[in-house]
Amino acid sequence: MNRNTKIVLAVAVLAAFLFAAIMAQAFFLRPETTIKLARIPAGEHDPAVWGQHYTLQYASYLKNRGMALSPTGFGGSEKVQKSVKEPEILMNFKGMPFSKDYAEDRGHPYALEDLKETRRVTPASVGACMTCKTADPTSTGTRGGNMRNCPWPTSSLA
Repeated sequence: MNRNTKIVLAVAVLAAFLFAAIMAQAFFLRPETTIKLARIPAGEHDPAVWGQHYTLQYASYLKNRGMALSPTGFGGSEKVQKSVKEPEILMNFKGMPFSKDYAEDRGHPYALEDLKETRRVTPASVGACMTCKTADPTSTGTRGGNMRNCPWPTSSLA
């Protein structure tokens, strides 16, 4: 064997050994200390409880609670009507609920509050917004999986 063949063979053997070592580490040598399972009861939706186990996500949630306009110009936590920035919305949605109230998205912490205060959803309308705004999508199963067509409960608007 000449010198170049020996070098190529050595590199191939080294690469195969390195590949085998990485595969062994990934599949067989998982340390138990790196896998932490959070014990959160089923049906628990309180962000503070989840925040005890997922601190970075909870910190982001709390930051979203702070009242501020978005630095990007989209959304933010301040309640701003889109029709103020875009007056053509009033004409484009004339006769539709969006012409009465079309606020910027404010994020998950404000979803239920915004839903209760919107002028688009009334006791006579259906709870279409709740299918997108709920923190518990499994709750739609309690109404036969068709929550969009269910009347909005007046007791929750109080």
